[in-house]
Amino acid sequence: MTDTPSLLLSDKTAAQLLGISRATLWRRVSDKTLPSPIRLGGVTRWRRDELERAIDTASARADRSMRGQ
Repeated sequence: MTDTPSLLLSDKTAAQLLGISRATLWRRVSDKTLPSPIRLGGVTRWRRDELERAIDTASARADRSMRGQ
């Protein structure tokens, strides 16, 4: 676990963090590749720690695939 606080990110910032477009971000949410955002008072945000966990999971899955496991 990191010492950084859990930050809430807009779709623009979340997409930038992931290096993808906003449209791709929403597609990945639809196909359950990325976590769903939370909605607070009409504002949609992603928890940074959840996005980082999704990145770690995808990376581990890719590593296993590359090794043929």
